[in-house]
Amino acid sequence: DGENDGVEAGTDTDGDGADDALESSTTDTDNDGVTDELDPANSDPCVPNATASTCDADGDGLTNGQEAGLGTNPNVADTDGDGQNDGAEAGVDTDGDGTNDALESTLSDSENDGVTDELDPANFSPCIPNAMAGPCDADADGLTNLQEGVAGTNPTNPDTDGDGIFDGNELANGSDPLDACSPNACTNHVYVYPRVMLQGAYDATTDLMHDQLRQQNLVPLANPYQSMGLYGHTGTESTTSGVFTETGVDAIVDWVLVELRSATDPATIIAKRAALVQRDGDVVDVDGFSPVAFEVSDGGYFISVRHRNHLGVMTAQAVTLGASPLIVDFTNPATATWGTHAQVLADGKSIMWGGNTNSNGSLIFQGAVNDVDPIFFNVLLAPGNPTLAMNYIHDGYHNADTNMDGKAIFQGVNNDLDTYIFFNVLTHPGNSLVVISYIAEEQIP
Repeated sequence: DGENDGVEAGTDTDGDGADDALESSTTDTDNDGVTDELDPANSDPCVPNATASTCDADGDGLTNGQEAGLGTNPNVADTDGDGQNDGAEAGVDTDGDGTNDALESTLSDSENDGVTDELDPANFSPCIPNAMAGPCDADADGLTNLQEGVAGTNPTNPDTDGDGIFDGNELANGSDPLDACSPNACTNHVYVYPRVMLQGAYDATTDLMHDQLRQQNLVPLANPYQSMGLYGHTGTESTTSGVFTETGVDAIVDWVLVELRSATDPATIIAKRAALVQRDGDVVDVDGFSPVAFEVSDGGYFISVRHRNHLGVMTAQAVTLGASPLIVDFTNPATATWGTHAQVLADGKSIMWGGNTNSNGSLIFQGAVNDVDPIFFNVLLAPGNPTLAMNYIHDGYHNADTNMDGKAIFQGVNNDLDTYIFFNVLTHPGNSLVVISYIAEEQIP
């Protein structure tokens, strides 16, 4: 260590009985941060400093440094208090939630769902792994399954009595969630299950629509037709965040507007209701699964479905509606629709024409009130585009987003002009002269 034995002979700086001449001031045998000449126990990393990273202060088989990395308590052998030392549980994640077993107890149940933390992949969600656990609100109606049991309501149906009001809201406001005539006096209802495909979201490889807007949490809880002032809709239909947690074929794609029109004059709208369309094309009420309900008398109606940036579609004849839900499948080419070329044919399906960014019922590439300009100005005037770059990508829920991927793009790859405006106009069956100034009109009176 640079000091002659003669100088160090007879000196024992650390009092461990070993002469300094035999203990170096530059080596640290037990790697505890204290050199041998100053360390009274060269083979014990806990002496003289029990907080040294190489020390196992609590004797659980893990060094203090390892405990720091795991997040366990270096002074408590069993951090989670379940009777198993941290060393035995280190590196084990039984429930696969990314948290070491040493930090999750086999004795505690954080959300009281009947599954202990060490076996529960989501300690702060009472619905995982068991959606029927008492503390879980399986149908997202504001009541836990346990509360639904007490109330006698259905824990898998947010509106047990089918009156359009969620069970939790009924109990909170003093009405009866088991009585369809409470709190509102019963009126006649008719029900319809339309089925449509939106060209902008249609994916030929899956024969479904994609749900990128939902995946990005961009679909609003409140219907956009009232807030955007579209199609004269003043209804305040809204849904809950729980409805948007559904995945697979029943995942929500976007809002649509369903209209009932007079059987004698289809230009006259009798009733309209904003509803939700799923990936497989099913149009459902705001609870995410029920048929769309209207408070009108049984009878014949023309059914039309509109979307904020697609051309709408309507039945060719009036259909009879009543208490039993009627399926109106606009995706089936055999379903007669009003007018000519009301939809585009793709992969054996009838699909609503996309690209109508200004929601006026006319698909125009070139000319007055065209559908290109809304994309151009949406991008150019975006708050995050101070340089007015035409290739800027404007993220969000926009009518200018014709492919419904959550991005308004005027120029560049995946732009919103080419497929659903330019090529729709150019290849439209009614555009026999193949001119870019052709106007494709919505086939609704």
